[in-house]
Amino acid sequence: MLETTTQRNNWIEVDKEGLQQVFPKEYIIRELIANMYDEKKYGAKNGIITIKPLLEREQLYRIIAEDDSPKGFRDLSDSYTMFRYTEKRKDPEVRGRFNSGDKYVLAHSNKATITSTTGCYYFNEDGTKMFDKGTRTERGSILEFDIKFEKQSELEKIIADLKYYKSPNNFDLVVHNQLVTPNKSFTIEQSKQRKIGVAKGNLQTWYIDDNDNQKNISRRKTKVFIYEEDQSYIYEMGIPVQRIDDRFSYDVQQKVPLDQNREMVSDKFLTDVRGICLNAVSKLLTEEDLSEKWVDDGLSSKNVD
Repeated sequence: MLETTTQRNNWIEVDKEGLQQVFPKEYIIRELIANMYDEKKYGAKNGIITIKPLLEREQLYRIIAEDDSPKGFRDLSDSYTMFRYTEKRKDPEVRGRFNSGDKYVLAHSNKATITSTTGCYYFNEDGTKMFDKGTRTERGSILEFDIKFEKQSELEKIIADLKYYKSPNNFDLVVHNQLVTPNKSFTIEQSKQRKIGVAKGNLQTWYIDDNDNQKNISRRKTKVFIYEEDQSYIYEMGIPVQRIDDRFSYDVQQKVPLDQNREMVSDKFLTDVRGICLNAVSKLLTEEDLSEKWVDDGLSSKNVD
């Protein structure tokens, strides 16, 4: 049964076009994957991303994200409510912060459908949304977004960069790329990435405590997985967030302090990460490495032994 929705609080409205400008289109699949990875903590073991053309002349494409989290959305209205409280804020070892990831994707969509264990929301082209409590999944969620890209090459670049993502252990993420013929599918796995070391040390993070107070923690012990790849990044638990000029990539295994778009860390944080990781890779450094700026920067950190 379809039901129209009513707003509980309409004092504040979010401009969809304004939200598009705040959050670049290139990050939409990143947000969907980050949410899937977080669901591993709640029992999810598998995720699927499907990307296919709908109307090629209009550059319209459908992006589908599916996971098998046992409970799915705890409250399906979370799918369109920004900044609602989420338990993820209390946990420095998951990525969620402001309950905003799906909403960024909705802002770029012509229409969308979000189905989970508690029902289904249809987001229509005219700006309305409808709730159908009779359509639901047995477990997990299915999120479908119809999004226009000016050029298919924009989407192809996003897909190509997925090779840098690193799935959590015991979680399989499969990507079906239907932009090409025949359909190309690939699995994102941490085990197949070239991990060359693991560093341990204290790094800045943050979380929300039981009294809803934000805690900025300057020193929390964590691990950093170190990779050598053709493009280096700072990662937040497998999600690439900032390109760097270092020889190595650093995958921090806790919440990383980022700007609003989740695309940049502070210079001090990067220095501290480099310092921790230099301890683990010191024997791999060449004379050429020792002349690089990133090594000098890391050596200035108090984290260097």
